[in-house]
Amino acid sequence: MSFSIDQFLEVANATFQPSKVSYQELDYNGKIPVFFIKCSSIEDLENNWTGLVDSVAFDFQSQLTDEFQIWNIYMFFIKPAKTIDSVRFNSLKLKIENDTFSSRKIVVEDQDASDIINEHIVNKNVNFSVELEASPKSAFAANPLLWSILEDKTLKKQKLTAEATSTFDDLVQQLKRQIDEI
Repeated sequence: MSFSIDQFLEVANATFQPSKVSYQELDYNGKIPVFFIKCSSIEDLENNWTGLVDSVAFDFQSQLTDEFQIWNIYMFFIKPAKTIDSVRFNSLKLKIENDTFSSRKIVVEDQDASDIINEHIVNKNVNFSVELEASPKSAFAANPLLWSILEDKTLKKQKLTAEATSTFDDLVQQLKRQIDEI
């Protein structure tokens, strides 16, 4: 018996009611399986997300032979419309998105599937610009006092030289005098 995505979706939708599972295959440098799971409530999301992940892993992912597809499965859990308990929801979202088993899992706002794909997979919403704003560059000006102390000194070879220790001491003394004069 061969695998059928339609049969998989039919079984998933019957098993994980009231969640609604849909599927889209994105052709982006290879085939990328993308699942959208619309949950009716936080309870629905809490109760079904691990079962859905397991089902995708065991019943779908295990049937794949293309390594690119196996390692690039996305599951988008769509945030329930009436989400009141934001602390509970945020905790659940963190748990889902940090689960490393089987697929990439992202909890998103309810929006068009193409917008979700563009934002989270293709990144069409990221704007790159080669134009740079010209910022005034300040020219480097050497401190004459420091230069007069450091000029012609060898401060480091493999270890600090004896000259380095006396030069650093001299620098500290000169800077203290300069500060005292201010």
